[in-house]
Amino acid sequence: MVSKAFKWARWNGHRSDLIDAIRLASKEIEVWTGCGTECSVNVKLKDGLAFSGGISALEDLNSRQLRGVRRVWIEVKPDWDEWWEKMHAKWETPFQPKVTIQLGPWGSGVGIEVEGGEHVRVEGLASQLREILKPGAPRWIPFEPLLFSTIAGVALLIAGLFLGKYIPSWIGRSDGRPGDPARIAGEVTGVVLAIAAAISLVVALPTVEILGEGEASRARRLRKVMGAAITAVALAVLAAFLFDLIKR
Repeated sequence: MVSKAFKWARWNGHRSDLIDAIRLASKEIEVWTGCGTECSVNVKLKDGLAFSGGISALEDLNSRQLRGVRRVWIEVKPDWDEWWEKMHAKWETPFQPKVTIQLGPWGSGVGIEVEGGEHVRVEGLASQLREILKPGAPRWIPFEPLLFSTIAGVALLIAGLFLGKYIPSWIGRSDGRPGDPARIAGEVTGVVLAIAAAISLVVALPTVEILGEGEASRARRLRKVMGAAITAVALAVLAAFLFDLIKR
């Protein structure tokens, strides 16, 4: 048996991409075997609800349910009865082709495995599925979200302490003494903002996020908010600096 698998640590793609992948897998297996296919889809939500069935189990989810998806398991393979009759008539027992797609919090954001008896077909189908689902794999965070959030949190904490310590002095609100109230207030504010930013990263970078048509991922929305917040803080610091400079 030949098997080809790949995965991404995070995936925040559109539901239509998943549906296209299922339909492609069904079509290719039908051509491959000359049999009809059966598709099993199991969806588990964060609130404990679960849906199972065919492709409709994914198509029928509303926008609120899509946001609450915790895990999805998809399997596409030849219809068992047709496959058995055909193989029995030929007195053959080749490997049954199968495509498995898993999305969930354990191990990977999305994992795809294609199995079959022909190397070329397995490699070809795996490559096509990868191209369909690739847009949902963020390039700017290629590794585990928790690891990224931990690294970013430490960096933000250091930056918060540094800025909280020196900004009051730069704008003339602190004389630099360790016990100066302005310096203490700046350090506390910097740490609080760093912790808030780190928590926001964890919330905004789910392992799996299935989007409806036209929806933007939480990470993309967070980038816009953080960009606006950083701009606002920079402008406030610049205004305070200019005001103090003019006052002098």
